[in-house]
Amino acid sequence: MFAVIDFETTNRVEDRRATEIAIAVLDKSFKVIGKYESVINPETRVYQESLGYSRLTQREIDSAPTFGQLWPAIAPMLSGNLLVMHKADFDRGVLANEFNAMGLDEELPPAICTLKNSQRILPGRAKPGGYKLENLAEYLGFPFSDAHQAMVDVDMTSHLFEYLFSIDEELRRTCEILQEDVVQYEVVGEAFDPAPRIRHIPGGKSSEELMGIAREIINNDKVQELGEVCRTGTLEDRDAFESALKGVHFSLQDAEPRKGTAFLVVGSKAGKRKMDKALSFNRPVLTEPEALSVIGFLKSMAN
Repeated sequence: MFAVIDFETTNRVEDRRATEIAIAVLDKSFKVIGKYESVINPETRVYQESLGYSRLTQREIDSAPTFGQLWPAIAPMLSGNLLVMHKADFDRGVLANEFNAMGLDEELPPAICTLKNSQRILPGRAKPGGYKLENLAEYLGFPFSDAHQAMVDVDMTSHLFEYLFSIDEELRRTCEILQEDVVQYEVVGEAFDPAPRIRHIPGGKSSEELMGIAREIINNDKVQELGEVCRTGTLEDRDAFESALKGVHFSLQDAEPRKGTAFLVVGSKAGKRKMDKALSFNRPVLTEPEALSVIGFLKSMAN
């Protein structure tokens, strides 16, 4: 059987730790026979850029169990299964760091990388944007939304893996060989309850609407003129916005909204006059979580 796994992380470098995990266990016919997901507290610094990218909040992460506390529930889903990951080198590195943090002297399970296999099996066939997971999902007609939420990425990876497996003999043979090296884990103790991602976004805009806003910005011929994001009210974490926006070439301003404003961020004490002015220029008015979600979409589209 297969365990499709994805992590969101504290950063993108070597010492990265998990902030979210999602797993789907597939049987030999690719039927999902088990799912697991949780936000994770890495007990270390989470880069602001990573918060914007994953659209997790620091509050969600700080209140979540650690990987070690969740391990008794995670281990049985990995035990005896061949791992499937998009960018397996990256995600196996996360798993290795978590093993080290737990002091767990166990070998890593073998893994299939859907990114490398897509590049081999579908050379030059992806649309502009390369072999990003959401790009492949769109190219192959798989349903997707909210890329860079761990369970959504797992679902897309599962569809992609099944498709690649069905058309490529080499991949089927590789899976058969690696199945002989899967790892069995023994776990003592009970796991903490998983911490669900807070999927409700105050303000009423759906994920599809927020993705549409990001697409409108990134596809605008005058995108370079949309050089600022205005805000009204008191933001919970202004530094987080300043840091996240650097990755998409916007700056957070206290000025009045204008035609060149990307969107208006509404803080805890919103000013109706600014909101009305932004709407008069046809610029979106977003709550803090909605705004960070749009920033995350913009980054995923730009990379």
